[in-house]
Amino acid sequence: MAGRRSVHDVVNGVAARDDAGNDPLCARVITAESRQAADKAAVLARYGAWLRQGRLASSTARTYGAVAARWLAAGGEAGHVDAVVLQGFLARRRRTLGAAAMVLEVCALRHFYGVMYLLGVAGSDLGHHLPRMRRPPVRLVRTLSDEQLGRILAQPDLATSRGWRDHLVLRLLYETGLRSGELCRLGLDDVLPEGWLYVQPGKTRRARYVPLASSTEAVIGEWVARWRRGLCGRRRGELLVSSRGGALTPYAVWELVQRHVRSACALPGGFRLVRATHRRTPWSGLYPHLLRASFATALLERGAPLTAIGQLLGHERLESTARYAAVDLAGLRRAIALLPKRGGV
Repeated sequence: MAGRRSVHDVVNGVAARDDAGNDPLCARVITAESRQAADKAAVLARYGAWLRQGRLASSTARTYGAVAARWLAAGGEAGHVDAVVLQGFLARRRRTLGAAAMVLEVCALRHFYGVMYLLGVAGSDLGHHLPRMRRPPVRLVRTLSDEQLGRILAQPDLATSRGWRDHLVLRLLYETGLRSGELCRLGLDDVLPEGWLYVQPGKTRRARYVPLASSTEAVIGEWVARWRRGLCGRRRGELLVSSRGGALTPYAVWELVQRHVRSACALPGGFRLVRATHRRTPWSGLYPHLLRASFATALLERGAPLTAIGQLLGHERLESTARYAAVDLAGLRRAIALLPKRGGV
C-alpha cells in the first residue's frame, strides 16, 4: 500500500510516500517541531508581558527575557526542567561568563519558572530544580584619583565639536554620578534654571533632580550655543548627540570613556576587547560606572552623608550606597591607628 511504511523501510530509511509524493511521517515531524516552536514563542510573549507589567527595572527585565529566550532555544521547556539539558546549558554559559553573571543567569531562570507557575504553564514552582549558585564576594569599588580625573577631563580637544561633546560627557558622568543610560536620555529641557538637572526615570523608574556646578552649567551653555547646533541644528531634542547628529547611545559612551581613560592614565583595557567579550572569555575594563563610583567616593571622603549620596545616585536602598564606604581604605587605616597601645608597644 502506498501510504504505509514497513518496519524494514523505517530502519533502512526508505521513504514511503503518498500519491502526491509527500512523506507523511516527515510532515508530522515538521508539524510537531513547528508547533513546539510556536508554543515556545507564545510562552516568551506571555513572559515578556509579565516582565513589562512587573516592578523590575527595564534593564533587569531585558536580561531576564534574554536568558529565558536562550534557555528555550537551547532545548529547555517551560513546563518542566530536564537536568541533562540544564547541565549542558549552564556549562556552555560558564565558559563565557564570570561568577557574578552566572548567578544572575540562574536567578533569571528561577524567576522564569516562578512566573510559569503563576501563569499555569508549570504545575509547580520548578525553581528548586535549579542549582544554588554561591554568590561571589563583593569586590571593592574601583575609583579614580583626583589627579587621574584631572588628566581625563583635560584629554578631549576643545577645539572641535567632538572634543566638547566628550568633555561634557566625562564631566557630567563625574560631577553628577549619572548612569550612561540616564546621560543619553537627557534632553535640552532637562537642564533647568538655577543649576538643576532633571534625570528622567531609568533603572529605578524614579525621576530625581541633581544640582549642577556653575562651571558645568557654563560648559553646557557653550556646547548648546556653539557646537551642538552645528551637528544637528534644532531637529533633535537630546542634549548630547553623536558626531553625525544622531542620538548618543550608551555603547558610544562606553567607547568614549574607554578611549580617554586609557589615553590619559595609561590603564589597561581597550574597546576592541569589549567587542571580543561576546566571543571569548569574560572581560573587565574601564566602564562609565567608574566615574560614577569616583563621584560617590569623592563625596564620601569629603563628609557627605550616605543618604544624600544615595539620593544623588538614585539608589533605592541604602545598602547599595554603603558599598562605597569600603573604598576609603585610608580612612580605615586612620581608624585602626586610633586604637590604644597595649602591652607597652
